[in-house]
Amino acid sequence: MAKKIFYNKKMIEQIKEQISILDVAKENGLTPVKRGDYYTLAEHDSVVIYPQTNSFFRHKNSRGGDVFAFADEFDIASFQEFYMKNIYKIDRSIEPSPDSRKPKTNVSITERKDVRFDINESLDKSQERERNLLSFSKEQIKIDNNTRNVKAFLIQTRKIDPEIVQEFIDKGLIKQGIDKYNHKVALFIGYNDVGYISAINIKSVNSRGGYKGDAYNCNYAFGWRYDPSIQDYSQLYRNEFYDTSKTLICFEGYVDMMAYISTLKEAGIDHTQYMFLTCGATSKYKSVVATCKSDLYNHVICAFDNDQAGDLHAFKLQEMLKSECGEDIIVERQKSLFKDWDEDRQYFSETGDRSIYSHVKNTFKIDEPQNQLHEKRAKKNIAKMCSEAKLKLQTETSRESMKTKKDIEISR
Repeated sequence: MAKKIFYNKKMIEQIKEQISILDVAKENGLTPVKRGDYYTLAEHDSVVIYPQTNSFFRHKNSRGGDVFAFADEFDIASFQEFYMKNIYKIDRSIEPSPDSRKPKTNVSITERKDVRFDINESLDKSQERERNLLSFSKEQIKIDNNTRNVKAFLIQTRKIDPEIVQEFIDKGLIKQGIDKYNHKVALFIGYNDVGYISAINIKSVNSRGGYKGDAYNCNYAFGWRYDPSIQDYSQLYRNEFYDTSKTLICFEGYVDMMAYISTLKEAGIDHTQYMFLTCGATSKYKSVVATCKSDLYNHVICAFDNDQAGDLHAFKLQEMLKSECGEDIIVERQKSLFKDWDEDRQYFSETGDRSIYSHVKNTFKIDEPQNQLHEKRAKKNIAKMCSEAKLKLQTETSRESMKTKKDIEISR
């Protein structure tokens, strides 16, 4: 039975109204971009933030809600963590709006199962998910047998090595699609640990922009994995097996992963000696943990974007890996020269600067971000306050007990 946690209903509503989603986004490395009377995020353009109601909506997965939901959506904090972090930031003298949706007094909240990260998915569920994903019922996309546009986008625009692109296509990791407007899109295919399609990322190959996001009903527990030794991903754990002795290198985006692999190849580094995983976003780093737990990888290089969000989630990933997989697991950080490996690739193709070749060989220890340190201090202060309150209560109880005992003796 899940452990019940009780919260003060008034404080919940005060946090919802007083803690700005825009501020939370900025504090966690996200970049709000103003669009008239609402905001989007530079890193996630399917997100719309409404400052008037302090709410958001994410179009690519049809999820949204208040500031608690925002923290959960981007893996910033659980409900409990966000509540404890913000109860000392609110002005308790300000009453919540009378029309706010209020839960019952002392609401009991349990940690909900995150269906986006189902590592123990049944075989029947995996088969059903693959059928649903390939139907593209919400996105209205059709598979195109021609891959010419996708190849042009990746090779000519993104400067990915042509042999790497062809290998991904041949192994069913990349397909071309046609959306409802007859525009070409790239489909990046992720497989679960028994060879069924578990996630599909959709990206327009139109130079003027277009659809970008994940297909409806992805299971992010497995991410988008690439092991060069696997020839047929549909035969995983039948005739094909991951080589878990390899170092696992993880990324935010699929194109970043391909750019990195292309650079390794040109640097004369044998990319077939590594295992690669794309999370889809820093907030989906749990796929790395699930992979290490199920397949027992013991060396991880975090190659997330070279920005605040990348550093923060690299540290979170390290902490979770050490907690879930044991202290012996090796976790290192590797950063691109620019914001991400895709930008590095663009720079090299334009300048011919070979300094990037030596850069892909450098890894270093993951340090704790400053905002994490502040959060830890806050948690320590809360624990100290609870301890002092408990001691005070015990002292008062002891005094009351002694007083009662003396009264009894006097009455005798």
